[in-house]
Amino acid sequence: SVVDKAGNTASDSIKTDVLDTQATITIASDGSGKDGVFNKTEAAAAAVSGSTTGVEAGQTVTVTFTDSQNHVVSVDTKVGANGSWSVPAQSLSGLVDGNVTVKAEVSDVAGNKASDSHSDSLDTKATITIASDGSGKDGVFNKTEAAAAAVSGSTTGVEAGQTVTVTFTDSQNHVVSVDTKVGANGSWTVPAQSLSGLVDGSVTVKAAVSDVAGNTATDSHSDSLDTKATITIASDGSGKDGVFNKTEAAAAAVSGSTTGVEAGQTVTVTFTDSQNHVVSVDTKVGANGSWTVPAQNLSTLVDGAVTVKAQVSDLAGNTATDSHKDGLDTLATIKITNDGSGGDHIFNQSEAGTVNVTG
Repeated sequence: SVVDKAGNTASDSIKTDVLDTQATITIASDGSGKDGVFNKTEAAAAAVSGSTTGVEAGQTVTVTFTDSQNHVVSVDTKVGANGSWSVPAQSLSGLVDGNVTVKAEVSDVAGNKASDSHSDSLDTKATITIASDGSGKDGVFNKTEAAAAAVSGSTTGVEAGQTVTVTFTDSQNHVVSVDTKVGANGSWTVPAQSLSGLVDGSVTVKAAVSDVAGNTATDSHSDSLDTKATITIASDGSGKDGVFNKTEAAAAAVSGSTTGVEAGQTVTVTFTDSQNHVVSVDTKVGANGSWTVPAQNLSTLVDGAVTVKAQVSDLAGNTATDSHKDGLDTLATIKITNDGSGGDHIFNQSEAGTVNVTG
């Protein structure tokens, strides 16, 4: 205070000011996981949280995700009473795969700015394709294909050495499973598998893989398993004795049945003798699975052993056969060497009394 000569007094008081130069922000979790790579799942809902010091509650925190092409996803939140903060989960679908910077910024009431950032990556793409599942063009595993089903394909965005799991699942949920590794060029092949543990019917072939970032990829084929076809010769025309006599050999009719073979499929019946002479004839499987070939003449075959064989294939390519081991006996002769009539071929009274004929 002060007094002038006239007696006027004046005074002033000292004001107490505050020095505030520190504010910090820390990103505790940026949603990319321990590996610092946003996979497809993480990138769909990237949640970032952290803490501040020296920043008043209610101050705005701005979090940005910036990719290598400067595309930005930005979101704001508020500092909590204890200095913590958390932003709502964000979709990073607007960013391109590659480097991503996650940055959090805040200012305190005094105007001090603080920031923290993480250098992460975005890896959202992994694909797998089955090129061949071993079922052939028709998508049906026949008996031969099912004995050694080999599956192969390719991947994109999947690192070499990652595990591909291939499963074959039937309609009763029986499963055949096998693993292999992704090659340097992204291709993969599993060893040939036997599907004997599966039942005929629908079969799903599925290939699954994950990349290092954790992105999963699958591909599947809806196939079928058809391993059973049978054919039976019910009658081969040789009679109960299994020997074609001259009459039977003149019109040998063969008939039988099939199971697991579609109507209209071709049945081939062959008659083969001991010298490999063959008589062959075709017919069609009927609606009820039965078949009959037209009567055949076996005159070109030689007497002796004869094999009658019936063969058919179903649409899946399964082959079936049945055969009978028969005989062919068409020759019989008789010769009279003495008819009792003497050299003159005239029976006299004596010769005619008792006639002895030999041959």
